Amino acid sequence: MVVESSLLFFAYLIGSIPTGAILSRIYGNVDIRKEGSGNIGAANVYRTLGKIIGVFTFLGDVLKGTAPVLISFWLLDGAHREIWISLTALMVLVGHCYPLFLKFQGGKGVATALGAFLAIDPWVIPGAFIIFILVYYKWKYVSLGSLLATGSVPVLVAFSSASRIYVFLATVFTIFIFYRHRENIKRLWQGREIKV
Repeated sequence: MVVESSLLFFAYLIGSIPTGAILSRIYGNVDIRKEGSGNIGAANVYRTLGKIIGVFTFLGDVLKGTAPVLISFWLLDGAHREIWISLTALMVLVGHCYPLFLKFQGGKGVATALGAFLAIDPWVIPGAFIIFILVYYKWKYVSLGSLLATGSVPVLVAFSSASRIYVFLATVFTIFIFYRHRENIKRLWQGREIKV
């Protein structure tokens, strides 16, 4: 239990590392929370500081999701292994969205959730990515592509994994990310969402 509890705390701390805020400060000398949408995620960094910093923000957020989950795969065993792995993934997502280091004002979780499932069930990622690309190519909304790709993950996991626990985790992730995108959903509905 000590290992499991420590792993959850570690995952939250790793998730709390604000990749976009750090890179924007180092390479753009700006507080990304005061630019564009005010979000620390890759899309806002991309719009504010350009492609390179946006891509590195995205990769950093993905890595945050992948690393703690991979470590949990290596360290954990036993009957409840999948539950603890799922809790680790959830804690890293919570850390990204409510980071300790930014007064609990973080990102929306898509890239970090992607990173977590890259470790848990990598076969779902190409399908979700294709959905994102098709939606983005058609409508040019990152948020819409992210939401529809996220919404596809529980279905994709159900087909690719025998674990009901991971299907449940994917469903929780989807609900969580939709909640974090509630303002984007409102703007999409009103036709006011920002295109990239």
